[in-house]
Amino acid sequence: MAIGSDDLDYSDLTSLSRTEKSSGNLSAVRKDLYRAMVELYERKSAECEKIIHSNADSILFDGASDKKRKTLVAMKDVVQQRMGKIFDLALRAGMGANNVTDTLTPEEEVLYKALVDAAKAHWALLDRKKKVTIPDITQPDVPPEPVEEPPTVIGMTVENVVEEGSDAPQIEVIEPPESDAIPIDDGLPDIPEDEDEDPRNIVIDVPEVPIVIPSPVTPEIEEKIEEPSIPDDPMGLVVVRIISDIDEKISGIDRTYTLKKEDIIRMPRMLAKVLVNRNLAKIINHA
Repeated sequence: MAIGSDDLDYSDLTSLSRTEKSSGNLSAVRKDLYRAMVELYERKSAECEKIIHSNADSILFDGASDKKRKTLVAMKDVVQQRMGKIFDLALRAGMGANNVTDTLTPEEEVLYKALVDAAKAHWALLDRKKKVTIPDITQPDVPPEPVEEPPTVIGMTVENVVEEGSDAPQIEVIEPPESDAIPIDDGLPDIPEDEDEDPRNIVIDVPEVPIVIPSPVTPEIEEKIEEPSIPDDPMGLVVVRIISDIDEKISGIDRTYTLKKEDIIRMPRMLAKVLVNRNLAKIINHA
């Protein structure tokens, strides 16, 4: 696949898909690969829309729709192949390998760095060691000095503890409560003495709500219409009989067909399938 900024076409995309499958390394691609693939798919979608608006019954729509589907499949195949190789590179980098990443696109570089960071963090689990503190046995053991707590005096006056004219610090005196009973606030509202005012004795009338049971719904059974099957042919050609006049000319792969009723002609299998689906022809035999 050529590396450049020109529009990407379907042949370039399929060529890149074959290259990625046949090689174990990332192939060199254009830096705007992902944007170019999206633009290619949008062009295929626009072609389908153009055919529908110009002629909704045109047989060219099936061919354009099939090319659009194949384009999306090739795009996903390229991304899947390259993602697998990027995962392998990031795994080796997480274990200490030095990789060459010149073939990565900007989008792939973001994915690669995130995977490398995750791989390094996971690989570092084996290198974590517990910190051990080794005591210094050369120094003698010194017991810690006791910490004196200031005394708390309850029910005594300052004169009983501190002498007059003394430079000692003043000690705060805590007076005991007048009653031994200490009120406790439990955060709950007080219950009134009158039972009529007690909110727990209030009765609330709740209206009855009728229960409605929905009737069972019978699921609609869709009729399946079997489409005529066209046998696969290795050569890609089948013999068909035209059962209805076709006014417009039909463009094939290598020729243009002008078809009338009761004509018997050999044509590509894909084109024959379009005519059969539109009730314009019937398959007679393999070509």
